[in-house]
Amino acid sequence: MDIQERIKYDTEDLKSYFLKLFIVMDTPEVFSDSNHFKQYVKSDMVCNIYGCLDFWLSQTCEHKHSAFALQLSYKDIKAKNDLAVYHKYLEKIVGIDMSKCIDDYNNLQDLRMVRNCIIHAGSHTEKVELNKIKGVNVSGTLVTVTKDYVFDTLVNAKNYLLFVNKP
Repeated sequence: MDIQERIKYDTEDLKSYFLKLFIVMDTPEVFSDSNHFKQYVKSDMVCNIYGCLDFWLSQTCEHKHSAFALQLSYKDIKAKNDLAVYHKYLEKIVGIDMSKCIDDYNNLQDLRMVRNCIIHAGSHTEKVELNKIKGVNVSGTLVTVTKDYVFDTLVNAKNYLLFVNKP
């Protein structure tokens, strides 16, 4: 199985897992407080997507570093955040025209910000600008996401990963 097939497998596996979780969450006899519970599950889904993205981007960069015998590793690159490091490495060092996947990248940067609020601040933030992200809501300081946001960002991650791994 090549890297693209493995990425497709992992992202489709996540999609299947998420769909099954939503079916279970829509069973009122199982979850009497399903709206509250769903927010925790959707936050976990956001973290799963970002974890998958981060894993495959590091694998991609390592593979390209080795395959092309590049002098610089992605670990040598400086940028605002890890996602920006991978993007910059793939563009500047590997030579991929990243302009063709900029929309996915921008959405994944939004995902990174949402994920960071979940991980580092217990799903709370003072950043009201997160309300501008389609499918993200900041109510008071609590960050919540919609089901559509979960699946849209999974598609963004899959598209981005497949693009940077084109043969």
